[in-house]
Amino acid sequence: MIKINLLNSPRISNLQFVFWLLILFLLTLCLHLYLYNANRQIALDLAQFTLPNRENSSFSKQIKKEDCTILQGEIEIIDDKLTELTTGDDPAIIMTSLISCLPEKIQLTKITKSAGGKILIEGESIEYGQITHWITELRQLSGIQHVYLQNIQGADLFHFTIQVNQGGEIE
Repeated sequence: MIKINLLNSPRISNLQFVFWLLILFLLTLCLHLYLYNANRQIALDLAQFTLPNRENSSFSKQIKKEDCTILQGEIEIIDDKLTELTTGDDPAIIMTSLISCLPEKIQLTKITKSAGGKILIEGESIEYGQITHWITELRQLSGIQHVYLQNIQGADLFHFTIQVNQGGEIE
């Protein structure tokens, strides 16, 4: 009698079954080892970050107590140097300090500086309140002695001239 297989299902031999089972076992073993090493590395990294903090907590308190006055002195020296730099005659520093508090609705058209430390600023704005707000901000800047609104004209668009003195009197 002849047997005909109409379902066309291939049979896996015992050798092929053992081979695939061995590959599956090796893949599972590799995955397990990889995850074990990753978990171990994470634990080591966490221990590395937490242990020094525990060991150095009393040491950092000692540093803070001993060096606090030295650090405060260094901060005061740096602050004094910054104040000297920002109150100097460097045009870039002067422009930066003048524009640092400039409102959005003010557009500057001309800035001129004379030898006596007098700076004339011309500009325009659609809101009068923005101009007065900027003048009060300018008066609070370090290195600025006097801020004086020389001229203002307009109804819908205000054209203004502001005089800023650095260490001198209003002329």
